[in-house]
Parts: sequence; C-alpha cells; structure tokens
Amino acid sequence: MQKVIFLLILGMSFTCKAACPLADSFFEKGRTDIAVGFLNSCALNYNDDESQMKLAKAYADGDYNLTVNPRYSLYYYQLAAETGNAEAQLALAQALIKADKTSESRKDLLDYRSKLKVTSDETDKNTFNGDFIHPYALLMLASESPSKKWYYPSLVRNAPPKAVSLFKSYKISDEKKKIALRQASQFKTRKLLQTAKEIMPSDEYQTMEKKLKNPQTQNQALDELKIKMQEYIEQKNNMRKTK
Repeated sequence: MQKVIFLLILGMSFTCKAACPLADSFFEKGRTDIAVGFLNSCALNYNDDESQMKLAKAYADGDYNLTVNPRYSLYYYQLAAETGNAEAQLALAQALIKADKTSESRKDLLDYRSKLKVTSDETDKNTFNGDFIHPYALLMLASESPSKKWYYPSLVRNAPPKAVSLFKSYKISDEKKKIALRQASQFKTRKLLQTAKEIMPSDEYQTMEKKLKNPQTQNQALDELKIKMQEYIEQKNNMRKTK
C-alpha cells in the first residue's frame, strides 16, 4: 500500500501542482506519511517556500507527529532561505548560531554541510551549491526592505522584527563582517541570475545574463527583469489563491 501511495505522489509531482494544497487535508486526517510526501513534492519539484517552511518547522518542533530531526530542518530552512524567504533566513541564522554553541553540534553541522556541498565541476557558477552562509549575512538579507527583494521568488519579503533586532545587536569582528557582507552580495547576484533563469526561456536568459554583467546595459536589463518578475509573481499569487 505504501508503495502505491509513493508512486501516486511521485506521478502527481510531475503532472500538476495540486500536491501543495492537498497536504493540509491529509494532515487533518492524520495521514502524515501522505501529507509529507505531497509537501516534499512541492518543496523539491516546485521550489515552493511555503512547503519548505512547513517541513522545516515540523522537523524542528516535531509537528504532525514527525520525529525531530535538526538536519532535515536545516535542509528545508536552507532551501526556503535560498528562495529569499525572510522568515527562513532568520530561522536558518538562529539555527546556525544555536548549533555553533557546542562542539557536538558543530561536528554535526560540519558533517551535514559536507554532505550538502557539490563540487564546482558539477554545478553552475550562478547557482547555490549547498553551502551555508554566515548568520550575519542571513540576518542582513532578512532585514532588508521588501523593495530591495523584488527578484526573490518568495512572497515572504517583509523583514521580521526579530531579524532586524538580531542584526543590529550581532557582535562580529571587522574581518568576519567583510566576509559576511561579501557572502550577502554573492547571494544577491546568484539569486538574481537564478531567478532570471527560472522565469525566462534559455535563449532570453543567456541574453539577459550578458546584459546584467555589462555595466553599460545592466540598468536596462534590471528594468526588463523587474517586469518579468512582476508577471511571475502575479502568476504565483493566482496559483496560491486557487489552493
């Protein structure tokens, strides 16, 4: 029976986006195994940050009778943070800060991170490679105003008050701050190019990438990408309204 359910979920993930709204109904019925399968379909196949956040919180707190699993929680928080979800960026920063307090947690974190990393030969230089960035950089990204996050696929853009207060009170050396700021800048560049790649045909993306990297055409390219992004967000809003 479980194999049939798995195949049903797997087939559905490749044919439609109906899996996302169905998850809640299965949670209500106590069918956690099916609900998690649907959420995984949305989180991994459609990069849906709502589903990623639900799974991250569930594995962090044991919601829906799931066994608490910090590694799974970090994984889903990271996926959501990479979409630009401000709540996820805050949660991931807090998780990394907490994990760094004991030697055992640091060992688990380093082991987890090593399993996430992908060799540079196997990944596009403009995409994320599974590595964490500094909590200070995450807090800075989460604290930015929504107007600066127009290229984020996530619709959760408002700065969480806690992220702003933690960012202001975070103690960090000048040397580490430079590293964190560089990571934040690299994150923005990767996210901008990744978003363009996701919402544009390949030929348009290649042209856009060249324009974005050329100082003379960069502003024009950004204006064009903003229009494309607005259209994408409208489509995503309409999809969520039908849930």
